[in-house]
Amino acid sequence: MKKTLLILCLFLSIFAFGQKSKPISKLSGTTWINILFENCTDTLKVTSNSEMTFYSCEHDFFNKANYYVKSDTIFVDLYDYVDNDSIGVYSKYKMKLNGNKLEYIFIGHLYGGEYPEIDKKFYKTAGEFKIIE
Repeated sequence: MKKTLLILCLFLSIFAFGQKSKPISKLSGTTWINILFENCTDTLKVTSNSEMTFYSCEHDFFNKANYYVKSDTIFVDLYDYVDNDSIGVYSKYKMKLNGNKLEYIFIGHLYGGEYPEIDKKFYKTAGEFKIIE
């Protein structure tokens, strides 16, 4: 009886967790949202195995980004544009996949040729992305 109950619990937990998680290797075609506050939602649309589009509601602009995956971490290079011409990477992000959420573990913005990490207290303000598609 205990063995049957243990097997049933194991099966249910595997099934439940398997339904919630999107394999990190299959991000292409997915859309993620981050609700910053009422009527303000940032969006990540993963367009290929290495590119995504980022919409910032606070700044009301779309930017292209490149990304790559290593283990359960997504590394994102967000590009800055002037008149539709890229002038280079201006932000770097690292996000960890946790279930169906992408949580920031690093945010750095271009300053003096480097990408110093912002104060971690702002990570909570930055929120997390949740998959919608």
